Amino acid sequence: MAYDGYTSLSFERPRSGVLLVLLDRPAQLNATDATLHTELARMWRDIEADDSAQAVVIAGRGDAFCAGGDLDLIEEQINNFDVLVRTMDEARAIVAGVLDSTKPVVAAVHGAAYGAGLALALLADISIVATDAKLGDGHVRLGIAAGDHAVLLWPLLCGMAKAKYHLLTGAPLDGREAERIGLVSRCVPADEVLPEALDVAERLAASSPTAMCRTVARISPTVSSATASALRPGACRTGTPRSVAAATSTLVGSPRVAPMTTGARSRVCGPTRSPSQTTIVAPSARTRSASCSSL
Repeated sequence: MAYDGYTSLSFERPRSGVLLVLLDRPAQLNATDATLHTELARMWRDIEADDSAQAVVIAGRGDAFCAGGDLDLIEEQINNFDVLVRTMDEARAIVAGVLDSTKPVVAAVHGAAYGAGLALALLADISIVATDAKLGDGHVRLGIAAGDHAVLLWPLLCGMAKAKYHLLTGAPLDGREAERIGLVSRCVPADEVLPEALDVAERLAASSPTAMCRTVARISPTVSSATASALRPGACRTGTPRSVAAATSTLVGSPRVAPMTTGARSRVCGPTRSPSQTTIVAPSARTRSASCSSL
């Protein structure tokens, strides 16, 4: 299968059955601009249709995995409500894409890993991280709630106390500490990250996909259940702002809201419509547990 039409992602086949996806904006440390964000959201459909890919490795080209959100995209979201909504929908699709993938996903992380890049790294089935990598979530420091994957996944991986500390303070952590607290699978020297990730992916590609699918579904029932609830179409059509936020913000940030600038910081204010009119429709997606239930 050819991956046509991608400009910020590159696709390679370094091992039998292994697809290597490279975030490919090295001059910008693979910061997520509008194009890369859109491509990260839509690539999962193409990967699912690629019969020759039995396992996926996600890595960054150059000196970083992903330096976070591109400042131009952040500024555009502040000033354009439609861009904000589109970006939130794409963030939902990125999270659902990783969790719904029927192919095991391995993240190979070096350098900086922030924003959507960090979501990919931590949502992956297995994360191989450089000892000197820098991981962090800076949402709260920007004046917005930690969204995407963070508030759902961090407590499950490293516990409530550590999750609150890092998400509320924005304090980064290196690969050694991330492995110590259970946030990532393994840390290795930087020059061993990609070879180790490819070795792992090659082993997974040679394994039974049914066995792996069923195993992951039963290891992660909490993630699968929360994702199924939050991502199902029409899950948040009605309710108070608090109930809307509870059902969706864990995965995608805030409900559909209008941006408001206060001083030098942008922050998010309540729904632009009454609670009964609030409509948040997520892309149709089945969680991995649902797709495996009939196996």
